[in-house]
Amino acid sequence: MTQFPEDEPQSVLKAVTMYKSCLDTNTIEQLGIAPILDVVNDYGGWPMIDSTWTPNNYEIMDVVGRLSHLGVGVFIGSSVSPSFEDSTQNVLTVSNECTETFRSTRTSNDAVCEILRR
Repeated sequence: MTQFPEDEPQSVLKAVTMYKSCLDTNTIEQLGIAPILDVVNDYGGWPMIDSTWTPNNYEIMDVVGRLSHLGVGVFIGSSVSPSFEDSTQNVLTVSNECTETFRSTRTSNDAVCEILRR
């Protein structure tokens, strides 16, 4: 196991962990699609792959809210920032996930935004 200095940024540690998990092809093959299905089911399921799914206990806004905590924009993006007029006040911005406002702060989503525009 690689040792890192105590002051190594969390982003570096997470990137290394993710990279190493991608190299562990034995575990990937052993687990198959099960981890992905677990996440899908944890977030309310997906009717297209689950014949037993029912809308009775499914609230789309609950799912959107839970996904936003993971940093995943589903249909809309949102941000909170100081007001330009009064910096003691905050402004909630809600917009299409691929607007220029969000593209400027989420450059990793550029490719996704381009695909969604097609």
